[in-house]
Amino acid sequence: MRILTLVLLAITLVLEAATLEVEVARCVIIQAADAEAPQQEAAAELRKHLTLIGGTEVPILAPAAERPAGSYPLHVGVRAPGDERPLVAEEARWVIEDEGAWFYGDRERYGDGARFAVYAFLEEQLGVRWLEPGDAGIAFKEQATLQLTTGAYEWVPQLVFRKIRQSIRHNSPHRPIGFPSTDAFLLSMEEHNARVADEVVWQKRMRMGGSRPGGGHAFHDWWEKYGGSKPEYFALNKHGKREPIPLPKAHQTNAFIKICPSNPEVADQLIANWLPRQQVTQYISTGPNDGHNFCECAACLALDVREEGEAFPGHLTDRYVHLTNIVARKAREHRADAYATLYAYLTTLYPPRRLKVEPNVVVQIVPYVIPLKLSINRELFRGWKEAGATKLALRPNYHHKYMAGSLPLGVEKQMFDIFQQAVENGTISADYDMLMGNWAVTGMADYILAKAMAEPSKPFEYWEDHYCEGYGAAAEEVKAYFRYWREAVWEERLLPAIDTISDAGKSGFFVRGLMWTIGDNDYYRVADFDRTDALLRAAAAKELSARERSSLEQLILANQHARLVYHASTSKREERYEQTRQLVAFREKHHGTLRLSWVRLIGLEDRYNWTAVREVEQLKGYPPPWVEAGLTWNFRMDPDAVGLNEKWYRLTAEETTSWDRLRTDNFWERAYDSETDPELRGKLAAYDGAAWYFSRLMIPAEMKGREIVLLFGGVGDSCQLYVNGEPTGSYSVESEAGKTRPFALRIDPAIDWSKGFQEICVRVENREGLGGITNRIWLVSKSGTGAE
Repeated sequence: MRILTLVLLAITLVLEAATLEVEVARCVIIQAADAEAPQQEAAAELRKHLTLIGGTEVPILAPAAERPAGSYPLHVGVRAPGDERPLVAEEARWVIEDEGAWFYGDRERYGDGARFAVYAFLEEQLGVRWLEPGDAGIAFKEQATLQLTTGAYEWVPQLVFRKIRQSIRHNSPHRPIGFPSTDAFLLSMEEHNARVADEVVWQKRMRMGGSRPGGGHAFHDWWEKYGGSKPEYFALNKHGKREPIPLPKAHQTNAFIKICPSNPEVADQLIANWLPRQQVTQYISTGPNDGHNFCECAACLALDVREEGEAFPGHLTDRYVHLTNIVARKAREHRADAYATLYAYLTTLYPPRRLKVEPNVVVQIVPYVIPLKLSINRELFRGWKEAGATKLALRPNYHHKYMAGSLPLGVEKQMFDIFQQAVENGTISADYDMLMGNWAVTGMADYILAKAMAEPSKPFEYWEDHYCEGYGAAAEEVKAYFRYWREAVWEERLLPAIDTISDAGKSGFFVRGLMWTIGDNDYYRVADFDRTDALLRAAAAKELSARERSSLEQLILANQHARLVYHASTSKREERYEQTRQLVAFREKHHGTLRLSWVRLIGLEDRYNWTAVREVEQLKGYPPPWVEAGLTWNFRMDPDAVGLNEKWYRLTAEETTSWDRLRTDNFWERAYDSETDPELRGKLAAYDGAAWYFSRLMIPAEMKGREIVLLFGGVGDSCQLYVNGEPTGSYSVESEAGKTRPFALRIDPAIDWSKGFQEICVRVENREGLGGITNRIWLVSKSGTGAE
C-alpha cells in the first residue's frame, strides 16, 4: 500500500500510477460505521452514478457485512490504510488500489470531504459531467468495466468560500406572471421543491461550499435594538435628525437606515456584539445598509475625501474604512486571527483616497453597477490591493445583469477572466448572486465559473473542453456553437458597445439595455441564428447516446426560442404582435421540455416591454382592429374622496388638462417617467386612497355594431369606469398577485357615435399595498350585439 504526499490545490496523479480494470458488477460500497449525513450522501451519490454508468445496482454495505466473493470495495468516509496526515478544512482525498478504493476527507469543519472526493473521482476517472441540476443534467459514458488509474489524490480548495447562489428557495416558487394562460408554466410545490433540491446537489457536485468571510449589510436590525436608547449611533439625515427617513410604501423598512461611521461607539458596539460569538466566527461585518441617506454630520464629512466638483454622497469609502480599521484593531486584541469585513459597494466601491486598510480587513467587492469589463475590474482589484487590502472577497451581481435573458450572449470567458483577475489580486472568496436557471442558454458560463472556483489554476480552455465533453461525439460542434456567440457576437458587437448598452439599461442592467435597444442596432442578425442552427444540426448528426442527444436537444430548442425572441423584440407594431404570438405558441408547445426559468423570463419581458407577451395575452380573443389607449393620462389624487360627490366623471378631457400626468403601465408608487412631476411622485410613494385617470379615445367606425371593451392590464385595488360621464363597469381584486391580472370592461352602451372622441374616466381606489392602473389599456371589440 502506498500513500504519497501530493501538490495541494489540485487533483494530482502519482507517478507510479497503473491502469486497473474493475467491473461495475463487482463493486460494493462500504459506508463508514460512524458515517454522518455528509458521508451517507457521498455513498449514495457514488452508488447513483456507478449504477447509471454500469447499468447494474451497486449495493451499500456496512463494514461488518459479508461481501460477495471477488467484489471490489469502495470505502466511503474511511481513511486509506497508512494515511495519518491531518486534514484541512474541506480537504478531499481518494486512493485507488488493486485491493479497493477509499474516499474520505475533512469531517470536522463542513463535513463534505468524502463527498468532494467522490465527485472528483467521478469527474476525473469516469468522465462524469453535471451540465445542469437534476438527473437530466448528468452526462456519462456507459461502461460495464471501469478503467481506473491507481494512486493517491487530493483536493484542497484555494478559496475559503465558493458559491453561485441558488435562484429558488424551498416552498417559495416564483410569483405568477399574471396571465391566466401562463398558469401552465407554474410548477406545483412538489415540482418546485424537487428543483430546489436538485440545485443544492449541483452546487455540491461543483464543490461549492466553505465559510463566507463575513460581509453584507451589518446594521439591518440596529434601529430596532438601539434607536430608542442610542440615537447617536445613527446617521444625521438631511433633515437634521438621527432617525430613518420615511421610504416609499414598497420599501417601508428600518433596515435601510445608515449609521454614523465617525462615532467610535459604533465600533465598540460592533465588538461587543461579536465577543459572545468570537469562537463561532472570526469575521465582523461593517458594511453599510442598502439604500441612500448617509450621515451628514461634520465628523463624517471630514473623513470623506472628495474630488473637485464631486457631489455628496459620491465617494464615501474613507469614512467606512475609518470605522472598519477601528473594528479590525480592536478585534485583534481578542482574537489574533479576527477580521473585519468591509463592503465595497456603490458609494464605497472604489478604494479609499487617504486611508490604508488594516492587514486584518477583508474587502468584499460588489461591482453592482460597473460593466463587465476587464479594464475596470482590473483597476478596481488592483486599487484595493494598493490600499493595503491583502484579502478580497468577490460578491458580484453579474448574473442578474447579464444572464437573466434568453438570448445567448457568449459571456462565459469574460466572466472567467474577471474571476481570474480577482484571484490574482488576493481574492479568497467568491459569492455570485445568482443562478438564473436558464441552463440551455447560460449553462456553460455557470459551469465554467463553478469549476474555476474549485480549481482556479486551470485555464478557460480546459474547462471549456471539460463542459463540452458532456455532449459526447458532438463536443466539437457544441464548442463551436458557444464560441460563435462568444467571438462573433459578444466580442465583435456587444463588448465594444457595453457602456452604451449598460447605460441604456440603467443601474448597469445590461440585458435590459440590450433588449430596449436591440431593434435599433446590429447586435444580432438572422444570419447568427442560421449559422448556430447549422452547427447544432451537425452536432445532431453525430452518433450520440440517448442522454447526450437529450442534452443537445436543449441547445437546439433554446436556439430556436432565442430566434423567436429576437424577432419578437425587434419587430414593430402589428408585426411585433404576430412574432410574439409565434413565440408564445412555441413556449406553450415546449415549456415542459425546454428547461428555462419561464416565469422569470416571461415576467421580465412583460415588466420591461421587451416583447408583446401581454398584448398577445390580452388581445388573443379579439379580432383587429386594436387601439392602444394613450400611455400617459391626466391624473388627480382624491385623498378626501370628494370626486364622486363633485361628479368628476362628468368632466371632459379638456377640463382636466390642468391635472397632473401619470403613466398607466405601473403602480403609482413606482411612477418614474419624466412627465410625472417629482412632487407628485413623492406624494404617491406611500399613498392609499382614491385617484382619477382621464383620457379620450376615438372609436374606429368599423367597431360600430360590435361589443366594444376596454382591456386593462391590471389595477390595484379596484376601479370604476365611466364613458361620457356614464358608469359602464367596475372591477376589484382581493390580493397583490391579482393586481397585475388583465380584465375587460364593456363600454359600447355608453358610446356616443355622433362625437369624434369619447371621454374616458377611471376612478381607482387603493386600500393597501400597491395601487393604480398597472399595465397599458387597449380598446378592442368582438362579434356580438353592440350598441348602435
